Amino acid sequence: MNLQVLAAEPGLTRGTATSRALDYTLMAVMAASFSSAAIFVLLSGAPGPVAATWRLIFSTAIVAAIAFGRGTLGLLRRLSRRDYLVAAAGGLFLALHFDTWMASLHYVSVAVSVTIVDSYPALLVIVGTLAFNERYRASEVAGAVLAMVGVALLSTSDPLRRFFVGVLLSLSGMVFMVLYLSVGKLMRERLDTFSYVTAVYAPAAAFSAAISAALGYSLTGYDAVSWLSFLALALVPMIGGHTVMNYLIGRRDLISSTVAMMAEPVGSAALAYLIFGQRVTALQGLYMAITLIGIGVAAS
Repeated sequence: MNLQVLAAEPGLTRGTATSRALDYTLMAVMAASFSSAAIFVLLSGAPGPVAATWRLIFSTAIVAAIAFGRGTLGLLRRLSRRDYLVAAAGGLFLALHFDTWMASLHYVSVAVSVTIVDSYPALLVIVGTLAFNERYRASEVAGAVLAMVGVALLSTSDPLRRFFVGVLLSLSGMVFMVLYLSVGKLMRERLDTFSYVTAVYAPAAAFSAAISAALGYSLTGYDAVSWLSFLALALVPMIGGHTVMNYLIGRRDLISSTVAMMAEPVGSAALAYLIFGQRVTALQGLYMAITLIGIGVAAS
């Protein structure tokens, strides 16, 4: 059987006015959803890998139920061994993305952490060109370079060792995000959204649980606020963010399908200030602006 047909989504023809309106609406939903992620991680009070594990466990249950209801969950049995290995690799990259980035929130401010982890479009330009034969304009490449300059400046804006550790964790999260999205581009050409995310979220949950255990973190013993935060992570930034993004990846190129994430640093920083009183220095604000301008040009 040609698995290409499994990627078909019910609904709209790509490129029509209605289809574009749907895409832009979903991008807005994505931007709002992603902006809440760091806040729920901190509200949970749990170590990054633990919050990531429960986020993935709950979201796997949700998307698997949806896939089952749509009658597509059984399609996973038709995948080849290579497909399963690719999906497992995507799950590993997603787990490492969450575990490293969420851990960084305990070392640096939300604004700094999210700006760095969301600078991935600069690398996506390279990956899209080399791996998927996507073509980018000179302005997009220039924007990617500017974003990387902003990240480099932001990464050296505080001499404290704790800050440096947080930066390294954020950068690691950004690299793993690029790898995860690259796997998604490969798999989404062959599977519908909910079958694909089920195939990736499930191993991601297992990998993150294993990482939590290896680090000596308990997955139980948390209070009601923590559990509500874990569930909120699954419902809002995971379903409204990552799952919507994976739907768009099946319809658009890597940059345009993920561009809405450039709004996350602004939304997250505003929420972190209002809820936790987190501030950034004027210099860090300048470097964040440089990064975001670069991302905007790269994704334009």
